[in-house]
Parts: sequence; C-alpha cells; structure tokens
Amino acid sequence: MENVKEYIEQALSILPNPKKSLGQNFLFDESSLIFLSQIENKPTLEIGGGLGNLSHYLKERSDDLNVVELDKTLFKFLSEQFVNDKNVKVINDDILKIDVSSYEQIVGSLPYYITSDILAKLLTESHAKRINIMIQVDAYKRIFAKFLHPDFNPLGVLLTFLVVKKETKIVSRRYFIPQPHVDSIIINMHLDYEKLKDVDIKQFYLFVKKCFMNPRKTILNNLSFVTHLEKSALEKILKEIDIDVSKRPAAIEAKSYLTLYQSIIKSI
Repeated sequence: MENVKEYIEQALSILPNPKKSLGQNFLFDESSLIFLSQIENKPTLEIGGGLGNLSHYLKERSDDLNVVELDKTLFKFLSEQFVNDKNVKVINDDILKIDVSSYEQIVGSLPYYITSDILAKLLTESHAKRINIMIQVDAYKRIFAKFLHPDFNPLGVLLTFLVVKKETKIVSRRYFIPQPHVDSIIINMHLDYEKLKDVDIKQFYLFVKKCFMNPRKTILNNLSFVTHLEKSALEKILKEIDIDVSKRPAAIEAKSYLTLYQSIIKSI
C-alpha cells in the first residue's frame, strides 16, 4: 500500500467511529505491517481484519488467506475491498468460535481483553508452525514471563515447549488510529510441537491452569482442590518426580509440569 495512514483515514471518514470495546486501533506504520506479515505462501488465517491494512500485505505473500472479522460493518467493508481477490476469503465470525486446525500460519492484532484466550486457543487447537501476533506491551510482559518470575503462567508453560524461535518489534502508540494509551509489540513465533507430540495439548493446558488456580498457594494445595486424589497420594507423586510440595506454581519448571501431568494421569 502506498500510504497506509491515508487509506485508514479515508476509510474511517465513511465508517462509524472505531469500537474501543473491540480493540479497534488501526496500525499505519509500514515497517511494522511488513514485520507482522512475514509469512510463507501457505494457508493463512488473519485474526481481526479491521480495515484491511494488514490484509493487503498478507495477500501478497499467501495465495490462501482467510480473514476473520467479528464486526459486521468492518466485515462488509472488507468484503468490498477484496471482492476481486480470489485468494482472499473474509469471514464474519468470532475467532474464539471458529475451527483453526487447518491453518499453517496465523497472524493478527489481538484485542487486549481476550489476548490470553485467543493465544491459548491458537496454541492448543491450531498446530500452526508460525504465529505472528501484535499485543499490548504489558500483556506481553505478563504472558511471556519466564520460569521463576512471579507472573509465570500456564501460557508461559506452553510457550516454553512450543516456541523454538521468536522475533519481536516494539510499536509505538503513535502509529495507530485512534491512538491507544499504551505501546504494542509484535511477536513473530516459529513453533514446533515435537516435545508435546504424545500429549493432548488442550488437556495439558487445562491441567496447568488448575495448578495455577491460586498462584499464592503451594502446588500441593492447588492440586488438592482440583483432583480427586488424596493429599497424601499427591504428596507422594510430587516427591517421586522431585517437585517440592511447598513450592508455588511459578517456581516450578515447565518440564516438571509435563512430568506431573503424566504422573497424575497414570494415577487416576
């Protein structure tokens, strides 16, 4: 696109005001859009097509692009924008409700209020080899927190196993229309599911979520509330796999959660 900012301003002049509740802040920085659209020519899903400012870059790289957009007004606008593009299909639906299993690449700007929910769905249901997302910086710090950090979380456990390469780019808030109150960050991830190939990833994630149900309590206490096993049996399992029963969830390594999950499954 020759002038993305001008394109967005023209589109917004004929459309209703952007909906804050849906996270409608439109990126016009070309270098960031190019960075976010680094994909191969494979089946690709774009989350939240918006005004199509990113879609125009993605369609040049993929011959099979599906764009999902929840907002009916923007869906209609997008459909008109790409009516003559045979390789682009626009879908009016909720990303949390659609089947994402067939896509090899997934790209999009994730609304703040459901960032974790969308990422969890992508990691547990898609098996995409490449996921490029843009999220708010504070969400990034929380979701991508490492082992031993107080914010280490169930998504962080999955990311530890699945992400083999990650590239990031900070995007200033001034490159959006309307301008949000915080900066964003693009995370381009290459994923490999080999380490979890023998595991039901969705069930594993739900198990880890239960382990983090109360982050301030010990792993033993959390497990006591979410499993049918006696506390003594849980204590025995934890000791057998060398997990300190007094540790809090964030102080347990990702690989230990996998061992714990497999041990619990065998015991039930």
